[in-house]
Amino acid sequence: MGAFIFFVVIAFISFQLFIAYIKSPQSHKSKSKSHTTKNTPINTSYAPTFKKTYERPHVDNSKFITDYTVIDVETTGLNYRTDKIIQFAAIRVRNRQIVDSLCVLINPGIPIPEEASKINGIKDDDVKDKPTFSFYSKEILDFLGNDHLVAHNIHFDRLFIEYQIGEALTNNNVDTLELAQSFYQLRDGYKLSNLYQYFTGEIADNAHDALYDCKMVHKIFESMKDDLGEKGIKLNPMAYDFDRTWYAYELPKREFKKPEGDCKHLPLYKQHIVFTGKIPGLTRRVAIQIVFDNGGDYGNQIRQKTTMLVVGEYPDNNFIETAKKGLIPDQEIKIITADEFKSLTA
Repeated sequence: MGAFIFFVVIAFISFQLFIAYIKSPQSHKSKSKSHTTKNTPINTSYAPTFKKTYERPHVDNSKFITDYTVIDVETTGLNYRTDKIIQFAAIRVRNRQIVDSLCVLINPGIPIPEEASKINGIKDDDVKDKPTFSFYSKEILDFLGNDHLVAHNIHFDRLFIEYQIGEALTNNNVDTLELAQSFYQLRDGYKLSNLYQYFTGEIADNAHDALYDCKMVHKIFESMKDDLGEKGIKLNPMAYDFDRTWYAYELPKREFKKPEGDCKHLPLYKQHIVFTGKIPGLTRRVAIQIVFDNGGDYGNQIRQKTTMLVVGEYPDNNFIETAKKGLIPDQEIKIITADEFKSLTA
């Protein structure tokens, strides 16, 4: 009996010593080392670093597009084909500073919907005695010149302007909306007024007035350039320049007059013409009208019935090859230059 008690006591003490060993720090240290060899250091190169933004090397974005023109339009709605511009504004910027501006109210020739008036504050009575857009077309084009165009959601403004002028603008673009979405995560969204408050700390008090919106875009663009420079982000002009085609949509043929009577004597009789590139000195609308005046037909892209391709000016030669891809095998088509087209229809 005594021997039995002796062995029970020894077993109990041994168990307690085993438990104490397991719980000891030395035991855990030994286990952690078991995953590596003595002479192989642990690789910590994958460990994340948490450098603050302002610790990155500063980048000077002050020379990123210092001369440009900001544009904005107010419209009767969102459809560039059926709605109209009722206010156009632009500000010219040189060396990052505003040096000139243009702002006009425009008679759209259609009633302004109440929904639009609630947004931009422009009513029928405000524009009833104003000229139509065509009255301002040349003035607008002259003001824009060859500047980079800057706007918030620039595709909206350009589509309306181009459709009402009848030609695509060849200017380079910068879209502050795309810039903001590329580099910022904003909880309240990317509306122009939200960005303005984010960068200036001010609340927009006259949003959806075209000239006021242009001034907001100017402040946002310049503030964004400086802010991204502080964060070490260098802006590349080519990364925010969109394609420059002379014409991005097809004008309805009903908008053009066709000659009456027999057209067999006209130089473009039974010719189906497609333009690719810009025809110097002519808007797209005028060039199309010349085609109809000379007995021809017009298309926005090469089809089986196309007989003539007029090649204008391009930012690069890739557009010519793109246009030729529309040809079908064995299709006979005459390719002429813009000057040849002008001589043919003079």
